[in-house]
Amino acid sequence: MAIETNPEPTVAEVVRIDWPSGMVQELANIAADQILTVIEPPRLQSEFSGQISWPVTAAGYRLESAPSLNGPWAEASELVQTNGSRKRITLQPDGGMKFYRLSGQ
Repeated sequence: MAIETNPEPTVAEVVRIDWPSGMVQELANIAADQILTVIEPPRLQSEFSGQISWPVTAAGYRLESAPSLNGPWAEASELVQTNGSRKRITLQPDGGMKFYRLSGQ
């Protein structure tokens, strides 16, 4: 008589982090038996009317936009400019509403 056992998983398919700021981050295919240091993703800030910015130190993140919070999300077409310690875009009104997020890492 053979006894079947289920081996412990070696990979977590998704690790979801709900940050206190309200931001949600999902990491995929994370190996088991390790300690991860995860830093909350940078947030977009509105500095002037029609401009949003984020820290230059947010390397590895890309700006995405979507017509609704449910997507579909795609890389934003606006020109990204670097100014000092921040990256910035100037929003061009095109008759529709857009949502923006930083995605990556």
